[in-house]
Amino acid sequence: MLKKAFSKADLSEMTIDDAVTQSLIVDFEMNDYQAIDTYFNSKTYSLLIDENTGYYEKTWQEIYEMLKKELKLRQRKNG
Repeated sequence: MLKKAFSKADLSEMTIDDAVTQSLIVDFEMNDYQAIDTYFNSKTYSLLIDENTGYYEKTWQEIYEMLKKELKLRQRKNG
């Protein structure tokens, strides 16, 4: 059986991904699809997966706060 080797960044991102999408579902009353789509198409997520930024070392709460700020800015632009 082959095992996929995960880097520390991969494991951290998985934990952050779950926590952030679940928070979007609860706080913004999104369904699973909306939360996943919002998160994985965000600038915040693109920064998180770029290992050069070191964002994977941040807590999920810090990442979530960044995402909420990004969503507010988007809302202002589109509002």
